[in-house]
This record gives sequence, C-alpha cells and structure tokens, in this order.
Amino acid sequence: MILLGLLAKQLGCPDYFGENWDALEECLRDLSWLPAGPVILEHADVPLVRDIANARIYLAILADATHETSRSDRPLHVVFPADFHGQISWLLRL
Repeated sequence: MILLGLLAKQLGCPDYFGENWDALEECLRDLSWLPAGPVILEHADVPLVRDIANARIYLAILADATHETSRSDRPLHVVFPADFHGQISWLLRL
C-alpha cells in the first residue's frame, strides 16, 4: 500500500517496518527512533477515502497512537485540514 510506504519514509521508520497495519500501529505507538518532542503527522486530505474499510483502520490506528503517546516525550499529533473534519467524522460513524 502506497500510504504505508510514504508514512515509513516521511517518519523515517526503522528498517524492520513491515508496511502493514500492525507494523504502522507499533511504530506510531513507539516513535523512539525520533528525537524527543512532538511528532506532527500533517495530512493534505483523508487518505484511502475510496477504501472505506482501510480508511477506518488508518483513522483508528492514528487515534490509538495519539492517545498512547500523549504522555510520552514524543507525543503524536495528527492534523487534517478543517475541510475534511466532517468526512473523518462520517468515516468513524460507519
């Protein structure tokens, strides 16, 4: 999946990153390879919007990772443009 490869590259995920949902969840909950400080994952749109099942998985992973890292020295912050907040809410309600 292109999204997983792009995220791995942008975040500098470790070489063992397996480019699957489980590996993404593990890496986003860890982030230990990055310097201390907030990690901001900024989106231009909602990825996978035409693949609802995978879009929901991705959003759930992001929500879990932001919660899990909120008290760490590398808190994950996920940003979507305001224009897409309704679309995200819709996906999460399905």
